[in-house]
Amino acid sequence: MADVSIEQRASAFYVRIQRPERENRLSLAVLDAITDALGRAEESEGARVVVLTGTGGDYFCAGGQVAGLAENDADQQLKFAESYLRLHTQLRRLSLPLLCAVNGQCHAAGMSLLLAADMAIAVEDSTFGYPEIGVGLFPILALASAVRFLPRKLAFEMCYTGRLLNASEALELNLVNAVVPPAALEMAIERLANELASRSTRSMGLGRRAFHVMEQLNLDEAHEYAKASLVALLAGDIQRQSSWS
Repeated sequence: MADVSIEQRASAFYVRIQRPERENRLSLAVLDAITDALGRAEESEGARVVVLTGTGGDYFCAGGQVAGLAENDADQQLKFAESYLRLHTQLRRLSLPLLCAVNGQCHAAGMSLLLAADMAIAVEDSTFGYPEIGVGLFPILALASAVRFLPRKLAFEMCYTGRLLNASEALELNLVNAVVPPAALEMAIERLANELASRSTRSMGLGRRAFHVMEQLNLDEAHEYAKASLVALLAGDIQRQSSWS
């Protein structure tokens, strides 16, 4: 079985981590495979939404499997970090809506996948957090996302103590959009994917890119970017209307 599988169901392009025996951890190969799968989603005819999920009912993703960690091989560790960053660059640049179907525990690097998604639905027995301190480590790579989405005091508490949030807490913090029983996850994510697929792919793509760009800008710069993006969006609408007449 491949570590990552892809499947297109109607307009939804599913990217599934398939390492249940390793708690769906992100190895170097898995990072590169997800990055490649996202590129294929962009090129896939008819794909309008990407769904990222895991295999099995226990783990969405329990974290990373850092290359070279056991051997203290700095070159391998650096390659892992570079692949991790390439994946997150691809996640930001994706022109399609990105959904997470959190089918189980979501920890460490799994949290960074969740936080990169536009929307997420989780099963009610899932947990969320950064338990690395329990083995003497710290979620350095995952912090890049955590500092943008988690309250400061809570982020430190979770990283210092390894405290895990339950699904209700994740929902309250807006880390997920809905919590459902495990048996209802597939239907819930399919319903959401179908709803987004019925919307304008071009508008959502431009809007998604604008969101990620403006997130990094000060307010004046963001307004300037928004102005240019609005012109591009409306120009596309005018071209489509002309083709209809």
